[in-house]
This record gives sequence, C-alpha cells and structure tokens, in this order.
Amino acid sequence: YKNMLPGYYVGEVSDYKVYPHVADFRRVRQELLRQGLFETDMRFYWKMASWHALLFLGALYMSLGGESTAARMGGAAVMGIFWQQLAGIGHDVG
Repeated sequence: YKNMLPGYYVGEVSDYKVYPHVADFRRVRQELLRQGLFETDMRFYWKMASWHALLFLGALYMSLGGESTAARMGGAAVMGIFWQQLAGIGHDVG
C-alpha cells in the first residue's frame, strides 16, 4: 500500500490493543496458512465440472432422446437438479 497507493496513505494506527480472541484467530489463521489449507485444489473444480456436465448431458439425452413420457420427465427432473447444483456453485463463487 505504501508503494502502490501513496496518495491514500494517511498514517499508521498506534496505541491499539489486540484482544485475546483476535490474537487466537490470527494464530489459527497462521497455522492454517502454514499447513497449506488455503491453497486451491484444482481437482475439486475438475470434479465439479465433470459432475455438472454429466447432469446436463444426461438431462439432454433423456429429454430429447427419450421415447417415453417417463424418460422425458426424468430428463426434466435431472435438468432441475443440474440447475439447483449450478446455483449452489454460483452462490459459493459470489
């Protein structure tokens, strides 16, 4: 911040007290960082993409390729599950 935003640098806070619970949270965060638990595992996203593709393609196959009403209704239900799962991912992404 001192190099990138020097015009917005006003000063440094002094005379503040770090409460014990805040120090505990900071200690836990540092331990989690040390263990690498904040690192992204891309395999998770590949698995989720595969799951969503399976749901979507399965729904299309059942809905468009199905000869019976039951197959088409099953495809509609699977498409609903696909959208529900996708909404969950959208919620987590922000």
